[in-house]
Amino acid sequence: MSKVSKLDIRTKYSILTADEHENCIKNRAIAYDLCKNDFKFFADNFAWIENPRAEDIEGKNIPFLLWDYQEEASDKIIDAIKRGYDLPIEKSRDLGLSWLLISIFVWGWNFHGWNFLVGSQKAENVHTKGNTKSLIEKAIYLCERAPAWLIPPLKDKVNIKYMLLVHPKHEATIAGESNNTNFGRSDRRKAILFDEFSSWEQTDKAAWQACSSTTNCRLPLSTPNTRGTNCHFYTITNLAHKQKKPILRLHWTRHPIFSKDLYRDNETGKPRSPWYDEQIKRATSMQEIHQELDIDYEASMGDKVYGDFRVESQVVEGMEYDERYPLYVAWDFGLDTTAIIWIQE
Repeated sequence: MSKVSKLDIRTKYSILTADEHENCIKNRAIAYDLCKNDFKFFADNFAWIENPRAEDIEGKNIPFLLWDYQEEASDKIIDAIKRGYDLPIEKSRDLGLSWLLISIFVWGWNFHGWNFLVGSQKAENVHTKGNTKSLIEKAIYLCERAPAWLIPPLKDKVNIKYMLLVHPKHEATIAGESNNTNFGRSDRRKAILFDEFSSWEQTDKAAWQACSSTTNCRLPLSTPNTRGTNCHFYTITNLAHKQKKPILRLHWTRHPIFSKDLYRDNETGKPRSPWYDEQIKRATSMQEIHQELDIDYEASMGDKVYGDFRVESQVVEGMEYDERYPLYVAWDFGLDTTAIIWIQE
């Protein structure tokens, strides 16, 4: 369904549930049940998110009309939460995934009483009052702009605390925590969000393992960063791909605006578009493009001698030692990891 059609339907429900409508009480009860039973209905018709790049104040508060790829992603995320399994989510930038995850959490928290935990690499990215870059403030933004008959108003210091939202009626919680080696330990949650998980330096593996008994549904969300393959997020996603486990991969080509007039590069065969070409012009290096848009862990790594090297295409497993040829060993003692290569010729 087009966004124009969705906006028309949203306007219809706004009129039907407004105070001035003679059947508003009955209509609100119907709308409430529809929202409870269908996240996509809730998002398309009653959720508001912030557009920080808006040209004026009026344009900052926008209806959360889901793109097709966001609808598909929400179905898979909610299935993982309900059935209880881990779902790694690797993405290109600017696809609205943080807003999508938080809106799903608000939906489950409000309508179903689910308890959630959200985490990020820094405390200020989990909760900074008034800054919707932070996860908890995103949740507050969604709650405060929903009708009071749909989401009960939140009171400061009662329902809104630092790193914590408490539901006014059933007291379910959305808690926040910055990355640490004991992240989520000794807690119980319906699901846990690890936001920008590739940036959780030094604590990522321990944090992931610490909450294995806290929830059945861990949702690591990230784009690659300069750590490339040297992070636990890559380990998780790579294992999911190899073992055919559930994983969600959202590439920029899924966005209808970014992928307009999509074409293939003559040399590499990779997808490109006028939007993508413009991002290359704005970027400081191709490493930035590989990191932010291509979901390319190998090419995202900084200071690589051979920038185009790919483990997937240039490393063969299971090669056997041939006793007819001499064997050489080369060592590279790096600051992060040590590389060892065996050579026969």
